[in-house]
Amino acid sequence: MTGGKVTGSLKFAEVPAFNGTYPGARSSLGLSPVYIWPERVSRPPAGAYRPPLLRVPLGGGMVAIKGPSETAGVLEQGNKVAIMGFSRASRRNLIWKMGQIDREKAGLPLFATLTYGREWPSDGRVVKDQLHAFHKRLARRYAGSCDVWKMELQKRGAPHFHMMLFGVPPRDCVRSSILSRRANWAAGRGLPWLVSREGLSAAMRACGCPVCWVQLNWHEVAGYGSFDQLRAGTRVEQARTWAGVVSYTVKYLGKVVESSVVIRQTGERVSLAKCGRWWGVSGRRFLPINLITYRMTSGGFYQIRRYMRRLVQSSGQKKRDRGRGARGLACWVQARTLVQLRRMRH
Repeated sequence: MTGGKVTGSLKFAEVPAFNGTYPGARSSLGLSPVYIWPERVSRPPAGAYRPPLLRVPLGGGMVAIKGPSETAGVLEQGNKVAIMGFSRASRRNLIWKMGQIDREKAGLPLFATLTYGREWPSDGRVVKDQLHAFHKRLARRYAGSCDVWKMELQKRGAPHFHMMLFGVPPRDCVRSSILSRRANWAAGRGLPWLVSREGLSAAMRACGCPVCWVQLNWHEVAGYGSFDQLRAGTRVEQARTWAGVVSYTVKYLGKVVESSVVIRQTGERVSLAKCGRWWGVSGRRFLPINLITYRMTSGGFYQIRRYMRRLVQSSGQKKRDRGRGARGLACWVQARTLVQLRRMRH
């Protein structure tokens, strides 16, 4: 779609309704076991018209529109509802959160996968306590860092976490050279050199790179003493491009998972009890998000949505994600399209 047609479809936009940093004064780990409904608040009377909105994150990779609607009036305070799993609505919220991140300010993240060994806790509260402990270590080690995490159940029934770590400076790993020097030193003194858990841990501490730090600290948080879990309990790699970040978001973070799995060998169904949220943001106040919301007329909403549906269709997404009626829509856009939306004039 050419730039002229985009500009023409935006001529119905009005003044911004919100312009400021995303609220996040308090760091949230997203570990609550329930959905917390809003308290009783004062709202416009029921049936009031709510105009369509266009949401443009500065420096982000997605654009979202919300169709016109009517207010529901004063809401009663609802009961807390237990979280049952990672739903499609959770997937949309997670992908939209990733699409709002200012890429220039955040920088390329680290991809990390944290897994358990042959034994793992069956209580979700214990799993979240260990995740919380890892986040506290991360905050102490790398001040100003944050991460977006998601939990899954493996086929064997063990939980594991996918993470994107922001604010962690990249550094080359020199663990192999440290191990080789220690092996030569031991060989020169006539000592047997066997790579053990203690030797590998000492080499990781001496290296101090993000890869070694994540492996060593998750091994200590999970409470394992085996050499195999220390060597293969995590996987950490540096993102090279934002296209790779988008691919990782859709393939791993955005994958809809079940809250329970059936073990193929035994036929037993395994679920993680009282696990709470399946995704969240740690260090939310350090995640650079600046979201601008524009009010639109109905004509402008349908024109922009037609343009966004063409973008979704050309990217190969499924038909159910294209929006129907007055439904909203969010999609990934190229940098030039995002710049055109940011330079909107009224």
